[in-house]
Amino acid sequence: MDLNRLTVRARGALEGAHQQAVARNHQQIEPVHILFGLLGDPEGIVYPVLHALGVQPKTTHRSSLTDQSRPIRSSTTRTMMMMPMIPMPP
Repeated sequence: MDLNRLTVRARGALEGAHQQAVARNHQQIEPVHILFGLLGDPEGIVYPVLHALGVQPKTTHRSSLTDQSRPIRSSTTRTMMMMPMIPMPP
C-alpha cells in the first residue's frame, strides 16, 4: 500500500492505529486499532456518522482504550456491540 496516496487524515488515522497496536504489544493492526485511530480525529468523518447512528464517539473512544491487558477480540466485540445495526439498502 502506498501511504502517499492517502489523505493526510487517513495517514493520521493509520498512524494512530499503529501507535495503539504498538502500545498494546500487538503484532498487527486490528479493526479496534483502526477505530481508535479514526476516533482520534473529532473533525473527521467518523464522529458525524456515529452521531447519526445514535452512538457517542467519546464513549466509543474510551471503550477502545479500556483494559489494555484484555485480548483484542474482547475490545472489538465490546465496541461493535455498542453500535446499532445499519440496514442495508434493497
